[in-house]
Amino acid sequence: MSDQMPLWVKGSETSRAAAVSIAPRLNELQGVVMSYIAGRGQRGATDEEITRDLKMNPSTARPRRIELVEMGKIHSSGRTRPTVSGRSATVWVAQRVAADPKDNRPLAPTTNGPPRRVPTGHRGHGGPPHTGAL
Repeated sequence: MSDQMPLWVKGSETSRAAAVSIAPRLNELQGVVMSYIAGRGQRGATDEEITRDLKMNPSTARPRRIELVEMGKIHSSGRTRPTVSGRSATVWVAQRVAADPKDNRPLAPTTNGPPRRVPTGHRGHGGPPHTGAL
């Protein structure tokens, strides 16, 4: 996903050392975070949900999320959700699903482009929606 150096706190040698040590896994970790957020569709994810559900250290997860924002792959949904402590947290969504906040249909994988929305009533067999009649 990225050929850049991971984020670190400027002026902190320990932060820089951690960034250097994680560099070989940067693409993998960004991919894990990206897949998680994209998989949640319009529900998106807060930083707290990312770290909890992926069992990832916040010092690893949040910088990967920031990198994905800087790459234009995810962005704020404009919504917040409460954290465990009751504070508001930004809900992050993948760029490809961010266009319509009311559209909660799942994304279907495609072989010739980005995922597309599954039409309402679609059963995945390529035919018309199932009506219940035999």
